[in-house]
Amino acid sequence: MNVIRPELRERVFPLREDLQLLPGPRQLDGAPCWSIYDPLRNRYFQIGRLAFEMLRRWHLSDAEAIARGVETETPFSATVADVSQFSLFLGFNNLLRGDAMGAKLYARQAQSHKPGIATWMLHNYLFFRIPILKPDRLLARGWPMVRHLYSRVVIIAVLVLAALGAHLILRQWDTFIATFPALFSWQGVVSFGVAMCILKVCHEFGHAFTAFRHGCRVPTMGVAFMVMWPLLYTDTTDAWRLTNRRQRFAIGIAGVVTELSLAALAACLWGFLPDGPARSAAFIVVSSSWLVTLMVNLNPLMRFDAYYLLGDWLGIDNLQPRAFAFGRWWLRELLFGAGLPPPESVARRHQNILVTYAIACWLYRLVVFTGIAVVVYHYFFKAIGLVLFAVEIGWFVVRPITAEIANWWQMRAAILRANTRANRTIAIAALLVVFTLLPIRQRIVIPAVLSPQHSVRIFAPIPARIEEIFVHQGATVHAGDPLLRLAAPDLDQDIVKSQLEMSALDIELRRAAINGQELQSLHVVREKLAAAATDLAALREQQQRLIVTAPIDGTVAEWADALRPGRWVDSKLQLALVEDTRSSEIRGLLSEGDLTAIDDQGSAVFIPNDPFRRRIPLKLLRLSQNNARVVSDRSLASAFGGAVPVNKTPHNDYVPNETVYPIAFVPEKPTAPAQQEISGAVVVHGRMRSPAFETLRAIISVIIRESGF
Repeated sequence: MNVIRPELRERVFPLREDLQLLPGPRQLDGAPCWSIYDPLRNRYFQIGRLAFEMLRRWHLSDAEAIARGVETETPFSATVADVSQFSLFLGFNNLLRGDAMGAKLYARQAQSHKPGIATWMLHNYLFFRIPILKPDRLLARGWPMVRHLYSRVVIIAVLVLAALGAHLILRQWDTFIATFPALFSWQGVVSFGVAMCILKVCHEFGHAFTAFRHGCRVPTMGVAFMVMWPLLYTDTTDAWRLTNRRQRFAIGIAGVVTELSLAALAACLWGFLPDGPARSAAFIVVSSSWLVTLMVNLNPLMRFDAYYLLGDWLGIDNLQPRAFAFGRWWLRELLFGAGLPPPESVARRHQNILVTYAIACWLYRLVVFTGIAVVVYHYFFKAIGLVLFAVEIGWFVVRPITAEIANWWQMRAAILRANTRANRTIAIAALLVVFTLLPIRQRIVIPAVLSPQHSVRIFAPIPARIEEIFVHQGATVHAGDPLLRLAAPDLDQDIVKSQLEMSALDIELRRAAINGQELQSLHVVREKLAAAATDLAALREQQQRLIVTAPIDGTVAEWADALRPGRWVDSKLQLALVEDTRSSEIRGLLSEGDLTAIDDQGSAVFIPNDPFRRRIPLKLLRLSQNNARVVSDRSLASAFGGAVPVNKTPHNDYVPNETVYPIAFVPEKPTAPAQQEISGAVVVHGRMRSPAFETLRAIISVIIRESGF
């Protein structure tokens, strides 16, 4: 920390001669304010009545004389410390001109607040600006052509067009909605991008011309990049010189009004134009204007148009910093009841507004910064993406929380004063810490299905025709009982052909033996005859398999639809399902994160989805060490209403989106056999684990997996 000598604290340096002191709008409490305008940096600094009175006496060049003049000539109380503090503020913002010693002093002060390279890079890869155009001359030349757009006649015409366009779209709402999928083609994406560029240029010129209309300069227009995503911007900082908040509000809302006016015109054109490129272009203008305006420009939680509009409407400048200060104060009072004064004196209504806005911003930022971290992680390659993800979460989520906790520690003297609220908060925090550190038995929920323990799916051995059916669905069968008889004409022809071939070879062998042919020729014929006999035996075995039999004792639980004599069936079609209903089995899919938490001796219970079925205590039967490639029990797949997210492959298999492991249980005590599949979940009491340890283990696991170590 820099130490300032007393003689320097009492002396003040003169103001820069190029600065302008401008009146500002009334503050929340009705008090007047002023703005110091720095033309070199196009920046405004708002000051209150006490600072204004000190500036009126700044020519005295002495802190004590300035304080004494304010004290004796105004109803305000000022001290030398107040003057010195204000002087430091002016010097830190380069608003003073001084001698060499003073310049060094303020340079050291500015250097202490200058962000480091790492901090600068962290903020500027998320958001930075590139100025492209100095539009003042262009605005002056174009103003005669656009000034009539601000007339009352044009405003009424736009409102009429908006009402007419909304009416036409509502009349053809189904057609309008049905056009949206076309935006997801590559032509739609390109058209949407072109329309957005045109609309955003008009949006920014709406801000610029409105600022010019109210006498404000527009020093630059250009492109800003937010997480490498380009956005157009217009510098309307000069609007701070306006004392009329309605004029500032008009500048802030001009871009949105410009876009919605174009959308109103496009909506009317869409309602009247025939199908074709022109109508498609009108649809793109309407949809892109509404979508982006609602999601971005009219979102007051982001520092876009709606943020400044809300500040002007409420009459609260610097809305976010002031709201965050009130939010932190409210949180401290809620948790500790320290009785600290609010950051500033405002009406109760405005205090509630600021606190509510701060909480909404914090929640929104938590979601947005986490989302940005995920986007950054996936946008860059793994090593850099993982580092940037950690930086995003650490800097924008964890750092503000730890900074506030550090403030609580510095305020511990006020917080630890005996009061019920602080004691209650500290006790709850201590219990939470203990709860996260102490091991507790984990509760694992596994999506599962109850079914007979042994079941066999029946398929045709080869493509064949049904000749005869012997059973029906629900029939009780024994192992070896015929279920149906199939016929394969091609197989029958192959058997006849093989029989004829064997007969011919047998005749040839006899003739060779009678004629006394050489031994080598007889050996060749015998080998052919043996091969033909082997082929015939294989064909006859395949023919025997056409009589489909039950492989186990059980019940025909499923029977394919429309099975009848004469129908052809493929070898991939499941004809039937035979289940052994004398015992049951519960099969489920265990997520990878719960794999190490399973306890072989832990209790488990099956809870059916049907609330009228009773729970079944279970014991572990088996746990596969290999993950499931496909979901064999279709009732577990999300495509069939199950809890396991899956993707369907071209081969009609259902592949789980996450790594899961097959696990099976059996009833702990004999129960009535399952007559059908019953969906539900298995609740398992796993090993004793500390939540803090599990969280740390999960983080390390993700780092190792994603970094490729």
